[in-house]
Amino acid sequence: MVFNCRSCGADLYLDDHVVSKSGKRIPLEEETGQPHNCPEREQSDYRSQPFECNKCGISLFVSSTHKSKNNKFIPLEYPQGHPHDCPKAEVK
Repeated sequence: MVFNCRSCGADLYLDDHVVSKSGKRIPLEEETGQPHNCPEREQSDYRSQPFECNKCGISLFVSSTHKSKNNKFIPLEYPQGHPHDCPKAEVK
């Protein structure tokens, strides 16, 4: 079943064999069969609602402008916006 990207309108589909580490299906572009990396989505600054750190309880949020080298969100302290360095994090 083909559907459209909400941001750019590209034709996409899902394949049960192409999943993320969490098990969610990754949208693929109909023309290429490659994972969809929406150019429109990258331009907008996504910012989550505040949530609490599960170790120390400080209010945090994530933003599309602060990601790690592996493209993962870096938790930021709310409302200051600097990266969270949890005082209760376990040292490995």
